[in-house]
Amino acid sequence: MNVKSLLQLLLASNLVLGIPQNKPQDRLSRGTTLLQQNKLEEAIAEFREAMKDSPDSADAHRGLGDALANKGSKDEALMEFREATQAGPRYMYARLNLGETLRAKRDREAAFAEYETAYKLAPSESTVVANYERMKMELQRTTVTAGMAPTQNPPPGRQQSPPSEYGSIEGTVLNSTTGEPLPGVPVWIRSQGLPRNAAPDYSARTDARGHFVIEKIPSGQYVLRAGGVRVPEQAYTERGQIFYISHGNRIGDVVFRVKPGCAIGGTVSDEDGHPIYGIRVGISQPSLAFPGGISEKFGPGAETNLFGEYCIGNLGAGHHYLYADDSGRWPPTADGKPLDKYVATYYPGTIDVRQAVLVHVPSGQGTATINLKLIRSRGVVVSGRVVSKSTGKPVQGAVLEVRPRTFRFQGWPSQMFEARVKNEAGTFEIPGVPPGSFTIMAMDDKGMWGFAPVDVKDRDVDDVSLLLERLDIACLNLKGMDGGKLLEIFGIAGLINPQATDIGKCMPFRGGKDLGGHVRADPGVKIDFAKLEIQLLPETALLPFTYGAEMKADGTFVFHNLFEGGYRLHVQGFPEEFYPKSARLGDVDVYGPGLNIPQPKPLRTLEIELALDGGRIDGTVVKDHKPVPAALVVLVPDPPNRDRDNLYSKITSNKEGKFSMIGLAPGDFRIYARAVSADDQLIGNNPEYLQLYADRGKPVHIQPRKTQSVQLELVGDN
Repeated sequence: MNVKSLLQLLLASNLVLGIPQNKPQDRLSRGTTLLQQNKLEEAIAEFREAMKDSPDSADAHRGLGDALANKGSKDEALMEFREATQAGPRYMYARLNLGETLRAKRDREAAFAEYETAYKLAPSESTVVANYERMKMELQRTTVTAGMAPTQNPPPGRQQSPPSEYGSIEGTVLNSTTGEPLPGVPVWIRSQGLPRNAAPDYSARTDARGHFVIEKIPSGQYVLRAGGVRVPEQAYTERGQIFYISHGNRIGDVVFRVKPGCAIGGTVSDEDGHPIYGIRVGISQPSLAFPGGISEKFGPGAETNLFGEYCIGNLGAGHHYLYADDSGRWPPTADGKPLDKYVATYYPGTIDVRQAVLVHVPSGQGTATINLKLIRSRGVVVSGRVVSKSTGKPVQGAVLEVRPRTFRFQGWPSQMFEARVKNEAGTFEIPGVPPGSFTIMAMDDKGMWGFAPVDVKDRDVDDVSLLLERLDIACLNLKGMDGGKLLEIFGIAGLINPQATDIGKCMPFRGGKDLGGHVRADPGVKIDFAKLEIQLLPETALLPFTYGAEMKADGTFVFHNLFEGGYRLHVQGFPEEFYPKSARLGDVDVYGPGLNIPQPKPLRTLEIELALDGGRIDGTVVKDHKPVPAALVVLVPDPPNRDRDNLYSKITSNKEGKFSMIGLAPGDFRIYARAVSADDQLIGNNPEYLQLYADRGKPVHIQPRKTQSVQLELVGDN
């Protein structure tokens, strides 16, 4: 471990990059960014400016020490690290910096004292343990060899050349399949024994011939790794995993054969375009439960390297949501004040999961190149108290979860925050919650459950009160009720028993509103109204539950115990000759904009109309003038109706490539045909997914009771 690697550890722990230059904390962040880019003079200037405003800032002294140490000014760096430890006596990272600088100056005993102090502050931190144990071994070796005979002097008249202080590693990166050199691939070394996600000690990038040189490596044991936008991160293993570097040792002719292949690759940067190291980039599948929803099933991911690059492999062709997440970096600085942090950012560049857009991974060997720019936000502390509603006494040991009020969320990273009540007073604190509308829920191991709304802006929320009541075991699935499987308890799929037909009646909490309604249908085709499924999907609802209506044979229905928030209406189970023409709550058709509970006025009856005057499309799917069987044909409404899932239709062509769509709502649409994919089984009702190929389809105008014919050319997967 050296000063530069400690800098990288800093970047992965408590300083955030790229904040505009106006406040002391902004200076610190800007200085850290410049230091990562090896712009030492500029970094030194930023840290000195930060110290003018905050002379006792341990972070500023430490940052300046890092820059000076990398510049080679060890004496000045030593002074700054001492200032940092004086300003923050329990500042563990400053202790590591000071110890490393003392070790470089051969003051081993003083270095060990600093490492020992850091070890006492953080005995479970792997980097601290590695440095402490290494320094202890060096002191033991010094003691053992102290009595050995001195080295023989050189012959008279000849000066003995001192050994070089550093070693180096040189080699070439090749494609393991083709043997061709790979240009532009980052290569780095990391001290052996550090965790895989620890910051690299030294790095280089291959040139046009795939050649690299990593120089000025202090003595030690290192692991060599490579990875970038088009090469998944992997370790060198051909000579054994460990490279032993000693003073003056130069290791050459290393042939690093890597396996390329990234389904998605790119860079992650701050708002100023500077690359950020150690950011988690991952994917999540669309929801199987809700059209347009996002599931809690995460696929493979990667972390950005020193150049901000990532590569996600092992993905087949399909559609995914992509995110970059910095959720693990919100510790306080030496003075206890948290910095702004980068929150989870979803493609194409939003912190709102409702605005996330699907990423298409093509078939074949290509890479979908996607660059993400992280968004910065200041988190607040949400605190309050948990008590039993029946006894009024505090509840100790309850598990709490904060999650966004949107149906699109079912477990996204950096959008869910957890805590546990540990004291007898029943109080809790949940730090780092970004701005937004959330629901905070709590459950104990006795089946008591409660919730409350939380709206986070730019100030701490300290008045949350959670009243716990007992769950109705007859209606709820409680197989995960140990407090440890929180997602199974709170998750949408795991909470409500599939046999429960009336979710509203299952809820143990009252205070929601009942919503009644009536389904009317054009005469001509008999409908068994009892088989209809009418659902309300929570868009911004207080509780993330899908409500099913209690249907009766005469077409009347009722939703029980609806809690405040916005909902989307979904109707299914009617004969294919019909289409949902309207759903009116008073004078408003809620099929498009949805409905809000509660409304300023008492709720009216929800009137749903099923119509028989739909249009029809008969057609054929062809490719190169030949019919295509088993092709997926999709009808997509034109804007502004893209959010109305009731207007979408899909069907599969028969063995002659023919198809017929009936019961189509009048209006303007686009129709296309493509090959069936695995995603059709997973997310086939997701409007966002269905409209991906709409611009390549044919425009059609559906008229009441009219039939039209089309011929569709099969669209490709790109």
